[in-house]
Amino acid sequence: MFFGPTRLVAQDADGVTQEEFEHVIQENQSVIDSLIALLMNDEETPEKVQIYIQLCEQYLQNDHSHALQYAQEGLTLAVKIEYTQGRLDCYMSIAHIHLAYTLELSQALSSYEKALDLARELKDRRSEMSILRGIAGVYSQLGNLEAAKDYFSMSLDIAKELKDDVEISKLNSYLGGVYEEMGDTLTALKYYNEVLETERRTKFQNTSNAALNTIAHYYFLNGDIAEAIRFYRIAMKRFQRVQDNRWLSYTHSQLAHLYFTEKNYERAEEHAINGLSIAQQFDLNKEITDNYKILIDIADSMGKPELAERYRKSYENMLSDIRQHADLLNSKLETTPPMVVNTETKSTNAMNRFGMAAVISLPVVILLMLVAWPRRKA
Repeated sequence: MFFGPTRLVAQDADGVTQEEFEHVIQENQSVIDSLIALLMNDEETPEKVQIYIQLCEQYLQNDHSHALQYAQEGLTLAVKIEYTQGRLDCYMSIAHIHLAYTLELSQALSSYEKALDLARELKDRRSEMSILRGIAGVYSQLGNLEAAKDYFSMSLDIAKELKDDVEISKLNSYLGGVYEEMGDTLTALKYYNEVLETERRTKFQNTSNAALNTIAHYYFLNGDIAEAIRFYRIAMKRFQRVQDNRWLSYTHSQLAHLYFTEKNYERAEEHAINGLSIAQQFDLNKEITDNYKILIDIADSMGKPELAERYRKSYENMLSDIRQHADLLNSKLETTPPMVVNTETKSTNAMNRFGMAAVISLPVVILLMLVAWPRRKA
């Protein structure tokens, strides 16, 4: 993991250090330079594919377009030399970038489908678990919550089979988020409590980003605002330290929501502005809309109609761009959606129904996803 240069600016009212991020990668540049130098070797080997994947990982947080380029180049080579593991790794990287960064959901689903076939061919249960989680994330973004719930459940079954506490905790977090979106808060809280109990049992070792935010959200839903803020602060400090800009921006939007519900509009505004700044700097479309949405509500509540209107216009312009993008995605989708069902655990007919529903409603649900309150992250 590389770290770009940062400069201490200040601390917010919660004591969270705010930093100014720059696009230019400087620290750990020697690692990147060394990897690029290795690509100059004319030999087309599996090792070279892995170098492309490492470069993808190095660039992912600060320059996802560059990361995607390396993943695609790695895939081209892996196909050429018939390197199955390399194809699997590259398809998974490509799918993740499209799901988490570009919002090209049809591309994400297509790449996950190809990766799933390869994972099953290699009998790689760990990769299969991650792929099913990614597919669930696609359906969650599309608003197809029943399909998302089923795929998350399939992934959780494998995590339990592997006795992987980190993934079990993470997947309970995502499943809770789906139930909360479905309006079943009681069931959501049960899943969130499972996350907290798992982390306590494992003494918070290797806690995932999703689990850390979920615990904060769990305390918020239970009315323990002080404990919610404490866990959000822990999360923010981690994301700043490793420069995970997507999660950092998202956590700002969640803190903005918390303070907004507490009617502490000044602090809510501070977090939302910080979250928006990070999201804009690193071209994080989902997080831009998350923070714009809460900024509109904050400005309205603070009696600043002109500022609210400015935010609203920027938000609507963003939606206009997404609408055009959604139309393009819809035109590229095949009439028959990809079927990626784990036949060992779920019925094909059920998933076919979910998949068809997702394709039919694609342009609408993407817009609804962006207009709605920010969902739990994938």
